Amino acid sequence: MPRARGSDQRRGAIIVWQDPRAGQWDIYAQRVDAFGIPHWGLNGVPVCKENGDQMNPRAVSDRSGGVIVVWDDGRGADKDIYAQRLSQAGAPQWTPGGVLMCGASQDQVEPEVTADGLGGAVMTWQDRRAIAEPFSQIYCQRINTRGALQWATDGVPVNLVTGVHGGLSMVSDGLGGMIMTWQDDRADVGDIYAQRIDEFGVFKWQGDGLPVYVGSGTQELPTAYSDGQGGVFVAWVDWRSGNRDIYAQRLEPLNGSRLWAFNGIPVCNAAGDQQLPTMTTDGASGVVVAWQDGRTPASGQKIYAQRLEPVNGAAQWAANGVAACTGGIKDQLAPAIANDPLGGTLLAWNDGRDVNNGNITDVYAQHLSASGGLQWGAAATQVCDAYFTQDQPQIVSDGSGGALVAWRDFRAISNSDVYDQKVTSGATLPAGCTSQVIIPNASPVATSCTYSFFDWEMTDVNWGAVAVRSPAGTDLDLEVYDIGTFGQSLYPACYASPLAGSYTTDQVDLVVANCNAGHPNPSAPLEPGSGNGTVEWEQGAEVINPATNTTHSNWNHIVESWDIFLFAGHTYKFTYTHTGVAKITMMLFGSEGTTGTYVVPRSQRLFEVSDNNVYFLAPATEFYGLVFVNEDGQLGSYTVRFDDVGAPVGVGDGTGLRTALQRVSPNPSAGQVELVFSLQKPGSVVFDVVDMAGRQIARIPERHWGAGSWSVTWDGRKTQGTEAPPGVYFVQMHVDGRPVGISRLALLR
Repeated sequence: MPRARGSDQRRGAIIVWQDPRAGQWDIYAQRVDAFGIPHWGLNGVPVCKENGDQMNPRAVSDRSGGVIVVWDDGRGADKDIYAQRLSQAGAPQWTPGGVLMCGASQDQVEPEVTADGLGGAVMTWQDRRAIAEPFSQIYCQRINTRGALQWATDGVPVNLVTGVHGGLSMVSDGLGGMIMTWQDDRADVGDIYAQRIDEFGVFKWQGDGLPVYVGSGTQELPTAYSDGQGGVFVAWVDWRSGNRDIYAQRLEPLNGSRLWAFNGIPVCNAAGDQQLPTMTTDGASGVVVAWQDGRTPASGQKIYAQRLEPVNGAAQWAANGVAACTGGIKDQLAPAIANDPLGGTLLAWNDGRDVNNGNITDVYAQHLSASGGLQWGAAATQVCDAYFTQDQPQIVSDGSGGALVAWRDFRAISNSDVYDQKVTSGATLPAGCTSQVIIPNASPVATSCTYSFFDWEMTDVNWGAVAVRSPAGTDLDLEVYDIGTFGQSLYPACYASPLAGSYTTDQVDLVVANCNAGHPNPSAPLEPGSGNGTVEWEQGAEVINPATNTTHSNWNHIVESWDIFLFAGHTYKFTYTHTGVAKITMMLFGSEGTTGTYVVPRSQRLFEVSDNNVYFLAPATEFYGLVFVNEDGQLGSYTVRFDDVGAPVGVGDGTGLRTALQRVSPNPSAGQVELVFSLQKPGSVVFDVVDMAGRQIARIPERHWGAGSWSVTWDGRKTQGTEAPPGVYFVQMHVDGRPVGISRLALLR
């Protein structure tokens, strides 16, 4: 089953699964952004692919945009428990192959994990070191953010009573410890027990577990959810009436006292069987429980939900719950649940309504309001109806009223894959590769987020720019996709990864494209974020000639782009002034040594000034993009002029060399590259490697060089020492603190 965690700190999710691609089960992970686009390579990154089978992964956020993963591992003579932490970039942060959490004799299996609230994690597992299968005991361990074990070697025993213990579920207590609950057959065929362990591994409740409910019939499949106050909500399947019902209880943190009715409160005791409960917060100190419900056998299993208030567990919606999807006579199975931080509850499930079209189950989703209303229609919204089977969905909030859904997919029939899809707050799959809105040239368009999709028509050959301006209190971002990457799946996944993105919080977000000869036109800007704003596409006004004053008066648009032609090795003086109340910024962009589509964010400018003169040494003979941005939308006027002042500023050494980044080779590269550069005079040189979003991933440290031609190497690794993932990067050269050259680099792995 894929495991999704909304943990990448950018409204996206990290998905973890077990994978047989190498002939054994290994653990892989993938990070998708708020648009469902993968960022950790085409098919994910390996968490562990040691010998033997690695199975049953569970994952939790590391609070830094990455994830902590735990699994049971068969690399040795029996199964043990291992863990690994991945950074936001998908790089392993702990011991290669994972940290051994428990290597005791016999099998340790089926781990569960929760955050410890301090950047580390607490995990628990079923342990057979002293007892044979099917019996087990329960042990646990804590690991800190650096991968060091915090409790006794091979774990702390939670329950040593002989019996079959299953259905482990756990939550953080918010203080470095955890609360866990399980099904326990010490007295009969199954009761529900719980235990709290503090940050030092010390039991806080009754030894060998505190009974949550011990009564007639079987109680099974407990699930736990934090109450946000150090205690826990527990829900389970209960046979006390002769069939399966859903019951719940709340325990306080000090000694585990029951806060609701002593024997639990019935969440649903309707006719037929209710099973597979799952929970999330209601955002108001209470809890929402969802389950699979068989009250109407003629119409198949359905998904129901109920909201419980925190004081005594009183139901807030209709008695015995509200149906997440009405109508139909086929089964709806295996609900997944998540809270929408903007209000309400998100659900996803397997759905058999389309079985007659060759599908066994599809994936559907629903958004329930705070009062239990069906926000995405009585029939819910279809997430995926590909051929054959899609099942085991997981769902997380996108932070903007929508959801990211991941599932196991058998459309290939002979094997399964992991797919994901974004669902917008309006219950749509972001509008397929068909009718985008054409944004007019040089005409700002008001837009309201969560997501706005645009296209543009390039009618000339020059530099162009697209920008979005956010008023105070909002944060709109900008991404640009290649029009040539259609056809993989539903939009926006069909666009593959963005060519470039701008994510500033206090400036206009800007992406610039060189559309001159030899550089194909990109397309499809996407503007996500929160609030309202204005977006503009500007395909370039005309060419500015040297030694000519160019003025634009009373201007309050967002962006304006001009072409200027510069000669390699020549220094140019840019004289720039502006008047009025507007804050107008001038930037220069270049694409030296590149071919193909060239799209860069604002962060890749060659220089930026707000009201000043600047000298620039041109590294290549070509058209450059001179871009003006109105940061605040006020009226203002600007005047610019550039003059060729000839040889580079400074005294030469007679070598005839110019200061430039000459080439990056090989390009494309599978790893190490050589950076060849020249200096017209001695200077201190630094090289930065920057990704498409403008983030520095590596640096070749500053060193003083004499005049002449030189080279250094970059090993293809990030600052942390891990391999940079495949993609397009920029190598920026700085001399004496001044950017003087930039080159594009494609990494292939």
